[in-house]
Formats: sequence, C-alpha cells, structure tokens
Amino acid sequence: MLQDPKPAPIIGRGRALGEGTVCGVARFARSAADLAKLQPGEILLAEDIGPDWENRIALAACIIVNSSDATGRVDLLARKLGVPVVVGAVDDAGPSWSGAWLEVSCIDGVGVVRESLAPS
Repeated sequence: MLQDPKPAPIIGRGRALGEGTVCGVARFARSAADLAKLQPGEILLAEDIGPDWENRIALAACIIVNSSDATGRVDLLARKLGVPVVVGAVDDAGPSWSGAWLEVSCIDGVGVVRESLAPS
C-alpha cells in the first residue's frame, strides 16, 4: 500500500486571518514600488503594508506580513479580498523566501508556511 508523503517541514508560523490553503511563488516587497513585480496568484511577503498597496495586493493569492502593527489594515484587506493572511511569520527569512514555492495553510487562527514543490 502506498503511503502519503510526509508534509514538508514548517518554515514559518503566525496568526492566521481568514482561512484556506494556498500554494504559489513567494514575492517579497519592501515598498509599494516593489509591488510592481507581484504577479497574479503569487504569495506576497512583506514586513508591513501601506494604505497605498491595496490595488496591487488584490493580485496576491495570500499575504504574509511580519508586523503586528499592520494587523488591522491587513485584516480589513483579507476580508475585502477574500485571501488568507499570516501575521508574524516572515521575520528575517522573508527576502530569502522570495521566488520560492510555498504552501500556506490558515486554519483555526493558525497560519503555517511550508516549502512546496512547483507544479509539474
């Protein structure tokens, strides 16, 4: 009998806003100008987000933000856009995750980030 493969190790964990599981390419943004690189369906990684990010953020399949100061703004965006959000999972790893395939699961208030394989 075939066994299910073990899930990839957890590389980040934080507070989830919204629910769902998303796989996609991660894109780190330090500023609104960096958002020009964000492609539809990618996972947005950021230290914080600004109010002028909303139009471009709508392309993201998921948002991972480190700053708990942004929680209110991100929570409103998550509800408005219907995307899962993880707060507090980026730390210093965010830039190194950019370009990597990630799986993000937001369930019962817990957000978990794992490395993922690109679809074949």
